[in-house]
This record gives sequence, structure tokens and C-alpha cells, in this order.
Amino acid sequence: MTNAAAFNRELGLKINRDIWNGRQFDRIPEYFAEDFTSEYSPSLVRQGRQHIQPAVERSHAAFEGFREEIQGRPPGGRDRQPHRATTDRRDTWP
Repeated sequence: MTNAAAFNRELGLKINRDIWNGRQFDRIPEYFAEDFTSEYSPSLVRQGRQHIQPAVERSHAAFEGFREEIQGRPPGGRDRQPHRATTDRRDTWP
């Protein structure tokens, strides 16, 4: 694993632990630039880190006990942060 890949892996684990699972929203600026862009699909692209907290809150509101665990990188992954994850949750929708 290259140094860049190791750095990105550790960063991804910290973001998962602190933001997605820990809901430490005050730490978002430590991990995400103001001009952060997220692409969930070709038709859903969001610009700016202000979208991160609402996304996390929606996940926790929709799924009781929401917790995401990083399982690893897909085979042939680049030095960026693609990952496989499992989510422990129970639907809370009516």
C-alpha cells in the first residue's frame, strides 16, 4: 500500500468513526474543505460541506441504531478512498 493509500484509508476510517457514527459535527471542517463535492450518482452532485451534517442526520433518523463499518477497499482500488461498508440498522419508517 502506498503512503497516499495508507493516509486515505486512515482518513476514511476517522471520518466514518467521528462523523458518520459519532455525529461529531463540529469536526466536519477538519475533514472536509468548504468546496467539498460529493457525487452520489450522476444525477445527484452536492457542493459544499454544509450537506454533510444533514445527510448523517437523515441516516440516523431513518434507521434506528445506524452504524456503518468499513469492511475494506474493493480489489484494484486506487489511492483514493473507495470502500465497502456494511450498515447496522433497523428501519424506523412507518
